[in-house]
Amino acid sequence: MTKIIFQKRYVAILICLFSLATYVKAQPNSSVVYINVPDAKVNEYTFATKELMEDWKLPPDNLNDTPICYDYDDQDCLDENEQPAWNKWVYTRAIVEHPNFPGCPISIRYKTRVCKTNHLIRQQYIMDIALVNKKNTNCETLRNYLGWTGTPEDVYSFKDAQFVHDLYALVAKHNFKQFCENMNDYLFCGDYDHVRISYYNASCQGACRGHFNIPIFGFNFSFVLSSPRPCNVTACCRIENYFCVEPETFELVHKEKVTPVATSDCLHTQSDTQQNCLEYYLKFPFLSQFLTDTWASKCNKIDCNMQFLDLGGDNMEKK
Repeated sequence: MTKIIFQKRYVAILICLFSLATYVKAQPNSSVVYINVPDAKVNEYTFATKELMEDWKLPPDNLNDTPICYDYDDQDCLDENEQPAWNKWVYTRAIVEHPNFPGCPISIRYKTRVCKTNHLIRQQYIMDIALVNKKNTNCETLRNYLGWTGTPEDVYSFKDAQFVHDLYALVAKHNFKQFCENMNDYLFCGDYDHVRISYYNASCQGACRGHFNIPIFGFNFSFVLSSPRPCNVTACCRIENYFCVEPETFELVHKEKVTPVATSDCLHTQSDTQQNCLEYYLKFPFLSQFLTDTWASKCNKIDCNMQFLDLGGDNMEKK
């Protein structure tokens, strides 16, 4: 009996690995970026999030779709005919480490677009956030802090909004540094404007959540996936991250501006039905077979004024 069980497990592992190898081979080339991740942690984090990152090569949404609330920025990005002048969205996968939770890899999928008529104006949108269930204190602290539990009490909270807000700031800083590398120079404070990298939040917000569990060689690779969902399209918050470099000290400067765009009430209803969340997660070609639970986090009214995560102060190397 033991031999039969072992053989079945061995066959199951081979099928799983063959499916993964076939799937990976079929995907287009796409790199993963590392944001605020120490060099010593890159290999560890890559291994811990491999299956998730491979499945994120093909997004289950149309990248050319503009998320709700984002058209409010059109007045600052117009062509000569007074029409919106945005480039197409560019899709990115990233592994992020939050400065308050070191040693805990956070995987995100986001997209960015740049204004054609003013390349200092940019937008970004985070589509999905995954917390890998690594067995360390900071990961457990983060999971407990967010409370992504799947219970009826799971309401999109200020903690959710603050966590996402921090991730946007970390991504914006990464994108500013990429901007400087592409210019082979720095955007100095003073005569020049800052690079403005903004995002929008519906002030009434919810989320889809999903729990995935992948058995690999006797170990369970598990994570919770959270996908923000707007509940009210008439009220939004615009959060702008501004970056530049002080010309004398070469110190990175980070500022933030928050602007409410209309207001409205927010009912504590489901942000999405559980069925809609299930249909969304079933679009992932490989991971969907390992989905163990899915639920909709209830809507909640979110204050536009998050705590500012100041990411300035870096000593930028002179070019």
